Parts: sequence; structure tokens; C-alpha cells
Amino acid sequence: MIRQATLSDLDHLIFLEHICFNSDRLSHRQVRYMLTQANGQILVAEQNGVILGYGLLLFRKNSKIARLYSIAVNPTARRKGIGEALVKESEIFAQARGSTSLRLEIRVDNLASLGLFHQLGYKKIKELKSYYEDGMDGVRLEKQFK
Repeated sequence: MIRQATLSDLDHLIFLEHICFNSDRLSHRQVRYMLTQANGQILVAEQNGVILGYGLLLFRKNSKIARLYSIAVNPTARRKGIGEALVKESEIFAQARGSTSLRLEIRVDNLASLGLFHQLGYKKIKELKSYYEDGMDGVRLEKQFK
């Protein structure tokens, strides 16, 4: 089941940050801000009361472009369609908010995610040299909604 995150999910979201990312992690304070004050939404994939993944959407005032700022799936739950479900629900949520497209950045060495987003119709719009904390390049992808 995918639902909107609440403040009670904070510790689970931080846990996912630590097991999914080696660098460029969101801090406890940042996630709390995203849950309580940011112009965005965190969607969580939950099964039997356990959060297996999340997607963090951000919206800017006066912009029709939504941003999928972060997406994470517990390594033990990968390759089960959770990431794809989170992306699709993020697209639905963004469209309901009036967005005409969704953008995100991905590390060039994250081949599984790049494959998923390509399969879902995302196109590369920009190469990002030394984009990540560890110096890894990234790419910006975008999907236009119909």
C-alpha cells in the first residue's frame, strides 16, 4: 500500500536513508522539515506495517514542474515493483497538484534506477558533472505528462 507519510514515520524514513545511501543523505532535521513545512509530499510504500520505501516530491510556487527529490527502497525489498509503484503514485500525485512534468536527478552509476525511469518514459535532459557529494556525475531526467 502506498500512502502519504506522517510525522510518526520519521524514524523509519531516516532508517531508509541510512541503509539506502552512502552519501547525500537527508538528515533527521531535513526529513522532519519535509514532513511538516516543505511545499512537498512524502509517499511511503508500506506492507504489514513496515515501510519498505519512500518517494519525496517537491513543488515550487508558480512552476508546473514537480521534482522527485529522493526515492529509496529497502535493499531487502528491491526488485518487487515497489520503486515503480512509488514513481507511478508520485506522478499521479504531481498531476493532481497541477504539474505538467516530473523531474529528477540520478547518479550515472545507478543502472537499475536509470533502467526503471527509462522504461517509465523519462528522458535525459541534462548531464550533471560531479553532481554528487562523492564527485559522481548525474543526469537530470524528465517526464512530460499528457
